[in-house]
Amino acid sequence: MDLQAFLPGIETLLKEVGDYLLGAQRGMTGVEKAPGDPVSDADREAQRLLREGLAKLLPEAEFRGEEASWSTWPATSWCWVVDPIDGTEPYLEGEGEWTVSVALLRGGEPMLGAIRMPARDETYLAVRGGGATLDGAPLRVNDVPVERARVLASVRRGKMLEDAGLLERLPGASVGGAYATTILCARVARGEAEAYVQFSSTHTREWDVAAAALIVEEAGGRATDLDGRPIRFDKEDPLMGFIVISNSACHDGLLAALRELELPGK
Repeated sequence: MDLQAFLPGIETLLKEVGDYLLGAQRGMTGVEKAPGDPVSDADREAQRLLREGLAKLLPEAEFRGEEASWSTWPATSWCWVVDPIDGTEPYLEGEGEWTVSVALLRGGEPMLGAIRMPARDETYLAVRGGGATLDGAPLRVNDVPVERARVLASVRRGKMLEDAGLLERLPGASVGGAYATTILCARVARGEAEAYVQFSSTHTREWDVAAAALIVEEAGGRATDLDGRPIRFDKEDPLMGFIVISNSACHDGLLAALRELELPGK
């Protein structure tokens, strides 16, 4: 299957969904699915638009989205995995740090990834073996070593990394944070940071990571668990465990440092 042929249609669809979300953002309110995990009518409508649009591109593919029930699928099947809004909390607060994320998986492996940042008018695209782009320009991670790595995590997790002693083990490193997983990974893919670390999460799930991990990998990075094994996206429970997504140059050194820390979820 020529996955590159899907990219123009996906780019158009993501722009349409992103434009809808921008228009609906003012005054939108949400409710909590779980503590700290909001959802809004915009999430549900965006997922409906994505489901309909992606079904036209590849009718035989299954569909899994954040705002729907989740189940595994046969290992040989194609499946769209989407997050209609990664960053619902900043979206509801009227901010711009949120994305629309789409991945096409075959079995447990992302084969195509797309992220749209509507507030920045940016689109990230990747096909396995075909590289990654930002608005058509090739993406490439940097080659900064672990000794000077800028390590990203969610805001709360970043503080936990510091408190656990990461900066004592890597004195030249720094820790930063944000909200949306896709935005943190995009910063790694475009060389603005060296790694993203996720651990002990109650919210980060496969739909948050699948597209972003592939985009980083196709930009020359790596995406693994704490033992260095490739991440698979085929679990019955989509909750993600301990993952590290990096520029490759710092990956093994960062894994070694993280294994020495007392962190939840290991």
